[in-house]
Parts: sequence; C-alpha cells; structure tokens
Amino acid sequence: MSLVPGAFHELLKLKYMNVKDISCDGLDLSLCKDLEEIDLSGRISLKPDTFNYLLKLESFTLKDISCDVVDLSLCKELVHIDISAHVSLNPEAFHCLF
Repeated sequence: MSLVPGAFHELLKLKYMNVKDISCDGLDLSLCKDLEEIDLSGRISLKPDTFNYLLKLESFTLKDISCDVVDLSLCKELVHIDISAHVSLNPEAFHCLF
C-alpha cells in the first residue's frame, strides 16, 4: 500500500499514529498539530520539517525511515524517543530536552 505525502492533512485532531510497512515518499505530518505519539516503520521518507509544528508530541519512534534532517527542537513535551533509521539529526534536534 502507498500513501500520498499529504495523506494526513485533513486529520487535524489525530493524536496517535502507528504506520507500518507502508510506502510513502515525502510524508508530511506538519498539519497534525495534536499528534502525541508517532510510530513509523517501513519504506517511508519524511519531509524534513514535518516535526516543526508538533508541539504536543510525547512519543517518537522511527524504524527504517529515511529522512534527511530531523529537528525535534520545538517538541518540548517529548518523553520517549526511539530512532533506528537512516536519519540525520539537526545539531540542535534535542535542544528542547535540556
């Protein structure tokens, strides 16, 4: 199954996302501002700024995901991070956690 990059744009009240074994190039979650938990795995590449507006994000899991740069510096509610993927982190990606 494949998803288009903006597949979740209309899901403005979405709080939990668990997407596995789906193909998507450039997934954009930036409009899902109520997301609290993300669990992604599979053939998914993420839009680099997709996490910039997820201020309520508490749990973040990426497995085998491709993303050029992940910046979680605005996700001040994060309590769980699990990254096992082809991800480059912004040098200040975890700035909010200090």
